[in-house]
Amino acid sequence: MLSLHDKSLLAKTWLFRLEELEDIKVRRLEFLKTHDNDVVEAVIWLRENRHLFQRHIFEPVCLELNIKNMNYVNAIENSLRNHIKVW
Repeated sequence: MLSLHDKSLLAKTWLFRLEELEDIKVRRLEFLKTHDNDVVEAVIWLRENRHLFQRHIFEPVCLELNIKNMNYVNAIENSLRNHIKVW
């Protein structure tokens, strides 16, 4: 069983990780804004109106993907040629 101190440290670690992921999403959205503002407006609308859908609606692939192994970035970008590079 974890002590209260250990639980607190674990919670802080997860909060930091969530903030880090959110920061990445914000930076990607800002980058996307410089290339296609209409897509950004659609993403913002979707985020504000998710409750209108019964199932999950995915955002553009460049916002959804989280590549853990950067050795695969080129392969993924080549597979998604029609999308902008944001990694």
